[in-house]
Amino acid sequence: MGIGIALSMLPGSALAQMADDQKTNADDIVVTATRTEKSLLDVPAAITVIDNDDLRRRGLTIGSDEFRGIPGIFFRRTDGDAEDTLQFSFRGVTGSAGGDTFLALIDGIPFVGPDEQVLLDQLPYGAISRTEVVRGPVSALYGRGATAGAVNYITRSPGFDGTTASLTAGTYDYVRGEATLERTMFGDGGGMLLSGFYEDDGGWRAHSHRKVLNLFGKVVVPIGADTTLTAYGNYFDRQVEVPSNIPLLSDGSRASVAGGRRSYIGYLPNDLDSKGGIGAVKLRHSFGSNVELVLTGQHRRFDRSNSFNFYLSGSVDPQAKTYAVNGFARQDESSVWIGDAQLTARLGAHTIVAGGNVERARMDERDFWSGEYGFTPQCGFRFFQIDINYATGAVLNADAPCFQRHFLLTDGTVRNRFWGAYLQDEWAATDRLTVTLGLRYDDFRRRAVFRPIEAAFNPGGRLSASENAFSPKASVAYRLGERDAGTRGMVYASYGRGFNSNFGPLFYFDPALYQLDLKPMTIDSYEVGYKGRTGSGILAWEAALFRYDQRNRLVTTTNPDANGPSTLLTTGQRYRSQGLELSAVVRPDRGTSISANYSYVDAVWREYRVPGATSEVDLTGKRPAGVPAHIVNISAQRRFASWLNGRADLYVYGDYPITGDNRVANGGYALLNLSATIALPTRLPLELDLAVTNVLDREIYSYFGTDTQPTFATPSTPRQVRATVRASF
Repeated sequence: MGIGIALSMLPGSALAQMADDQKTNADDIVVTATRTEKSLLDVPAAITVIDNDDLRRRGLTIGSDEFRGIPGIFFRRTDGDAEDTLQFSFRGVTGSAGGDTFLALIDGIPFVGPDEQVLLDQLPYGAISRTEVVRGPVSALYGRGATAGAVNYITRSPGFDGTTASLTAGTYDYVRGEATLERTMFGDGGGMLLSGFYEDDGGWRAHSHRKVLNLFGKVVVPIGADTTLTAYGNYFDRQVEVPSNIPLLSDGSRASVAGGRRSYIGYLPNDLDSKGGIGAVKLRHSFGSNVELVLTGQHRRFDRSNSFNFYLSGSVDPQAKTYAVNGFARQDESSVWIGDAQLTARLGAHTIVAGGNVERARMDERDFWSGEYGFTPQCGFRFFQIDINYATGAVLNADAPCFQRHFLLTDGTVRNRFWGAYLQDEWAATDRLTVTLGLRYDDFRRRAVFRPIEAAFNPGGRLSASENAFSPKASVAYRLGERDAGTRGMVYASYGRGFNSNFGPLFYFDPALYQLDLKPMTIDSYEVGYKGRTGSGILAWEAALFRYDQRNRLVTTTNPDANGPSTLLTTGQRYRSQGLELSAVVRPDRGTSISANYSYVDAVWREYRVPGATSEVDLTGKRPAGVPAHIVNISAQRRFASWLNGRADLYVYGDYPITGDNRVANGGYALLNLSATIALPTRLPLELDLAVTNVLDREIYSYFGTDTQPTFATPSTPRQVRATVRASF
């Protein structure tokens, strides 16, 4: 198992925030799990809160870094060391189509693309103030996608009169500049915020340069004593080169590639460019002290183009030192409109939350392929195959007569229409006992149109599907101790159902390729937990036992209808994950905080049978690939002086199966990071942040495989040093 580590130190301006950035602070106010504001200790769910500014102070600027240190969550980066393509495990639940293990939200509004995948590569991280991570399905409040959890990215809001500016420089030609202007105006509670950053990262590997520009603005305008109007806009431009993967041999060991792990071994181009904007308007109105109505509208539009090397499983030849990829490129334009309404009423012992949302999405997509193509003896019966000598880096068949470059294979448009309505009643049965019941109904439809492509012998066509789902929830919580004094806490038991539409990416709806027999994937979640803290705040703790039962996972199989397309897209696999999470934070004095958490995940396929090359592959009873059984996270923070804070983070992940048959396991590692924030003795308030990630400079890899064969590994960043100077005025 690889080893790596991290220490970090907090800025002088954050000296009063000695609670861990992944907080277990009972007084934190959270909204995601219940759609109402509650202290963390009063919510019957497992929640982690992350301060995104603190992540940046610690040198963590890549999307998905916000998941480090959270109990029960593990992720692997499949293409490069960035947020482009990720595989997640939320409490042992893995996605069947990209990021569908959890639902991403921006200010409570779903941030999912028309192809039903989480948009982490389009998330405006520079506009995010904090992130709330809920473990456990919340489809009863937010609808499809919130199967194993939800991640709510909450945008910045104006709070004072001031300006901050920062400049960061680091190893591998890393530079980042950021500025924020805040002003209070428009009366009590109103204000304006403007912020922007530009990031240029040269990358530690060949072909890994990235540039990101983000501009964000928000205004909060009180309209009378009972109404507030909030509006924001964000522009995002991201250009990323994607480095190559390293082939794996049949025993799971890495092939020895030309130039080592820093080199590029593959076909070019291999990159991803995204550009677009998000705009939202929210109207909040109070009808007296007990009833509140919130109306939100959001629109986003993105243009994206990417080129990837898709690893061709089973293609490694260690004697010839070759492997193969499929060259793939996509161009798409997407537009999403969402309207959301929520009414909250406090009626005696009952808090009623009711609402609904409507979503309209459209995406125009064109898919191109490169490689040797042709199902004839002359073309070798190949589907866009590119042969590469990994010992030299040479592309071997680029001059073959059947080699195609940027061959258009798919040209289509998809339109989605989703709507849903929900009702939740939180009943304070006694001063200590609270019972919550909720139910949501969702209806979702998709229409896809594919234009004919004569050169690809694709006649085009139309395909549509519609599904609906009910998502219930129930919880019972009992408060221990008094609210305002002494040791207090909560024990709770909860049930919830999460679901996903299983619609997946656009090409699933190409009638020339697939026949559909779909129904929603569902997860039934059961959880019991105990959380609390001492009256002095010296100790806070949390424990949870959970179980997930998943049904109707997406399956591709041979179509039994000889008159239809060759592939049937259907559902049927079953999956179970259960485990334990333990967390504690100790604050022996005002300047010290030590936190630790441990997760154990026992995940298994209860039914998994898919066609193989020569016979059926039965993985029933096997552990799913990419799910480590053990996760340990430890953090320590110390205020050494009035001008100096320090922090250390250690993340430890156990080995996980690489192949579905569990024949090969690897990938466990420990990562240690160090950082420090120093208040500089200058007339202008200045702070210096110093961060070192992967302090021990260990080689860390994410490993991947098919049901029976290891495929490739993706290297993670070596030791990295960054320094930030920040001024406030």
